[in-house]
Amino acid sequence: MAAFLLLKVSFPYKQTTKMMKFTPLTLVEEVKEQICTREGIENPESFGLFCTTGNGFWLEDKQPIFGYELWNDKTVEFKKNIFRNLNIVYLGELYTVPIDEILSVSKQIPIITRNLGITNYLNFVFVYQGRFLNENKNFFEQEIEDIDKAEIILKKDIPLSVKKIEIDANKKKKKKDEIISNPIFQKPLHVALTRGEKVLEVPTILTKPFEYVEKFGMDVEGIYRKSGGKNTIEKLKDLFDKSDDFNFQELVSSPHDATGVFKLYLRELPEPPLTWELYDKFIEADEIPENWERVKQLRRLVYSLPTPNFNAVKCICEHMFKVSQYSAQNQMGISNLAMLMGPNLLRSPDESMSAVVTDTRHQYSICATLISEYEYMFYNKEKSFYPPFAKVVYEFQASEKGELTIKVGEIIEVVKSDDSGWWVARGPNKKQGLIPSSYVEIVPDYIPPPRVKRKQVQGKQSKKQHIQSQIQILKDSLNEELKIKSELQTEKKELESILKEIHDSIQQEIQLTIKIENLIKAKHGDDILK
Repeated sequence: MAAFLLLKVSFPYKQTTKMMKFTPLTLVEEVKEQICTREGIENPESFGLFCTTGNGFWLEDKQPIFGYELWNDKTVEFKKNIFRNLNIVYLGELYTVPIDEILSVSKQIPIITRNLGITNYLNFVFVYQGRFLNENKNFFEQEIEDIDKAEIILKKDIPLSVKKIEIDANKKKKKKDEIISNPIFQKPLHVALTRGEKVLEVPTILTKPFEYVEKFGMDVEGIYRKSGGKNTIEKLKDLFDKSDDFNFQELVSSPHDATGVFKLYLRELPEPPLTWELYDKFIEADEIPENWERVKQLRRLVYSLPTPNFNAVKCICEHMFKVSQYSAQNQMGISNLAMLMGPNLLRSPDESMSAVVTDTRHQYSICATLISEYEYMFYNKEKSFYPPFAKVVYEFQASEKGELTIKVGEIIEVVKSDDSGWWVARGPNKKQGLIPSSYVEIVPDYIPPPRVKRKQVQGKQSKKQHIQSQIQILKDSLNEELKIKSELQTEKKELESILKEIHDSIQQEIQLTIKIENLIKAKHGDDILK
């Protein structure tokens, strides 16, 4: 080992560079102290050594300078440590990470991933509220609102531009006159985003059925619960496996055909949209007792999904919410839709019966939350998990039908508010009506006391309705199986009839052949047949 190590040290604030000599085993913190002494700088602990090679990194104080292999004209910058703690979410876990205020995002990814124990930082990206951070800017140039409290997602992802390059490469291998076939059923979700020359944000196997249902099927009873025509669904499946370029509406006989091909695609995905990697995290999040923390953790996990999965789940949940708004007509509320969608969106990698039984309620619960809170989950619309409450400051006596009498000091629930000067409110006696908005003051963060008796009654009713709903879904499932069994029996009879016709035809041909041979024998003798 050399007795001394020459280190090229840059001083950005002076715009100068100097060659300095240190013993190889000198610790980085000791190097900093010696530099400060030579340059007349106070507070060496507020400075750091930053290697500009590659993506750049800070030298750690307790490491010897020799370990960084800083020869061959490699430069280190001697500058102030400018760090701020930011909230980084990785795989649903929240970390407080020191972030350099100056370095670009691309240069910080290797540092942050290494601090989190991630060995390979390739294809990792930062996402804030659904949008990718610009890798060429630092964190503080990204228009992140209240950045010290914001949660920034770190996840592994393949940008769509990379997928487009893969498409172009595959196309070059094909002949010009060859029809490009791109099967999507029983393939990973992202495969459905690359159709021909297009790169989609959401697969057409989702958007086309959803558009059809929203146009023709929102008030159809049992939508998504009842099955469509088997032959039509199989035909649609074959078409989607070849191309997106066909008239979906002309081929669909009913909204149940549209929902049927979507459900088939979802069932046949090799990995569910909420991914197996995050499966246990989703289950753990659903077990959090506090509703607010539970929903918040679910949102962290949703944003940790790969971009194709995030966009697909967002599209599905928004559509299901729209369908649930017609539950009075279609009998498909959020709970019913969640029971149908849950096992397909979040499927356990462990297919044992015990795992299925244990996790089924979580699948329903998580899916119901994603649907009911889709604006908060996917569009970052903050909401209170309690309705706004107001305190009455002036007494108001109802004088017309539809108005509500309120007394000074009462706490009332605001059901609907606008700029008209009249709000819809619900009083302590649960009566609802109009009140003058200027007679009350909103009470921020008010949480109403629990109403035990009322809650118990509602619990019994909702449990009964839940059981009835499950029974209905099981009945529909049984009817669907009986229908399929009936169709199979019909096909079996048809096949048996065809086989019988073939058998009879063969027998007739045999008999005819024998008759011809006998006629020939009678006329010419046996020798002519030899």
